[in-house]
Amino acid sequence: MMRYDTVVFDLDGTLVDEQAGPDAAFTAAAAHAARRAGVNTGTFVKAARSAAQQVWWEPDWLGPLTDTFGLSAWDALSEAYEGCVPEVQPVRDWLPEYRRTVWVTALARVAVADPRLTADLADELADVFVRTRHGHLTQPLPGALELLDAVADRRLVVLTSGPADGQRRKLARSGILDRVHAVVISTEVGVGKPDPTAMRIALAKVGSTPNGAIMVGDTYERDVLAAINTGMPAIWITNAPQPALVERVNVQVVTATEHVAETLFRMEGSG
Repeated sequence: MMRYDTVVFDLDGTLVDEQAGPDAAFTAAAAHAARRAGVNTGTFVKAARSAAQQVWWEPDWLGPLTDTFGLSAWDALSEAYEGCVPEVQPVRDWLPEYRRTVWVTALARVAVADPRLTADLADELADVFVRTRHGHLTQPLPGALELLDAVADRRLVVLTSGPADGQRRKLARSGILDRVHAVVISTEVGVGKPDPTAMRIALAKVGSTPNGAIMVGDTYERDVLAAINTGMPAIWITNAPQPALVERVNVQVVTATEHVAETLFRMEGSG
């Protein structure tokens, strides 16, 4: 019988709700813009989200860093990128300009044209977004804490991407940090999924090897491929699996985090 003594977990979309924090922050920013400039909140949320993505992808140098470290426009609106490797410093240096450009662009798209109001309001919106996102209580996904408790007798590692300060805040506030033995974040170690180096670092943190370890995550491109590239099986959380991606490798599919434990135990029972 095969028993996986080490379980490596992704964080966002696997153990915690990755959308609720940004959603709350965009809504709060829109409410502030409505009070100050009379804009429609729903229209402003759409304008701000669109502007954040557009401005994020404009610099030619940012794409490779985004791919390597799993960075996102939403995090750049709220996180300071503290504790990151030097390779990420250009992003940190760009954050003030990025945020101001995003909010100025969003205001222009909803026809706030007064330059004096726009300048002040852009700074206010940047502050509202940061405060709301940081004040949001990160919620574990249904079944996430129960899953960690069910496998608590094993070596548990979180292998995640993104800004270190933001990811560690999510881990602490969700109750996950106290339930795992190690955390590996792309911007702290200088490499991210699906590079097998990231997985090997995670395994080494708890004295494990790919033999006897399994990956649990919600993205094929980062989580499942990280496992495949390291010679490990994976449990893929998805509502839309592509058969061609899972038939040729040891990948089990579940539709939600709350189904991972039973699938893991079933894999071990048939191993």
